[in-house]
Amino acid sequence: MEERLKGQRLKKYSREQPDNLPPRRITTRSIDILEIVYRYRFIPTSLIVRLIDGDTRTTDRHLQNLYHQELVNRFAFPSTFYPTEFNYYLDDKRALALLINEKGYDPEKLDYEIVKRNREKRYYEVTMSREMIKK
Repeated sequence: MEERLKGQRLKKYSREQPDNLPPRRITTRSIDILEIVYRYRFIPTSLIVRLIDGDTRTTDRHLQNLYHQELVNRFAFPSTFYPTEFNYYLDDKRALALLINEKGYDPEKLDYEIVKRNREKRYYEVTMSREMIKK
């Protein structure tokens, strides 16, 4: 088991192993982010930070935490010079379970099919080109 050193950055374009993740809780802000991602289906970082109250950097850390905990997924469109911003979406039913338990959503009204299709489509592979992984 590899111990993560304080100040060491998490991977940007792939998920960290669970053993390498710092201990982070799912908070009210995290749940609010999940709710926004569910509502918009696909949403860029720049819009999420505008829709969530509070500090932008804190929201960015919550997004990163949700990604590494596999509660949201993300992709960035390749471009000539650098990747574009991340676009977030849900592809795991655990995120919907959190909306049910924490926000009181009716399980009968949630669209599980969209989450299933997102997982099948594997949108995150857009980011996985060799050029982007090297950075």
